[in-house]
Amino acid sequence: MNKKNDLFADAAITIFSEHGVKHGTMAQIARQAGVSRQTLYTVYASKTEVLIAAIAHDAERRLHTTLAAWKSDKTLADKIDSFVMHDVLPYFRNLFLALSDPDSEGMIDIQLQLDGIRDARVSIFADSFKPSASHLISHGLSPRTFADFFIRCADGLMQEARDEAQLTKLFETLKITTLSVLGQGASARGRQGAS
Repeated sequence: MNKKNDLFADAAITIFSEHGVKHGTMAQIARQAGVSRQTLYTVYASKTEVLIAAIAHDAERRLHTTLAAWKSDKTLADKIDSFVMHDVLPYFRNLFLALSDPDSEGMIDIQLQLDGIRDARVSIFADSFKPSASHLISHGLSPRTFADFFIRCADGLMQEARDEAQLTKLFETLKITTLSVLGQGASARGRQGAS
């Protein structure tokens, strides 16, 4: 994305977060970005196109922030905490609630974009689960399969959580369960008891 597209994507995220996808308009997005509606339409032909670009932009930013945090994270438990802090909670605050009641137009394209984002998240967790591959294999699982399970659980928790506090508690349970399945359960209990 170039700087103009980043500006439009950020404006769209703001508008969709405040008004929802159904009620956010191209005029509001253009105003938020500080451009005319015609300028916005030269880049995006529809609100659906802006939404898809905003989802991709937001996902890329969250992924880069998470991976940067992982460079200083020493344990898988720390990585899961960083994932929640830098990916899950910002998405929940900014876009998830806006997407929970979208227009039906463009939903297939939006779902394809979300599937691509899920695949990227699965890949980074599959890499993180590789040190526990032998433990997973002994249970008939692979790092990729378990990563897919983890991310789909994460997506489900976001859909079911009433609010951010409940979401945080649910992710703590997912973290402890994940670490246990990976054979790192004692370290998860030690971290939890220390906090």
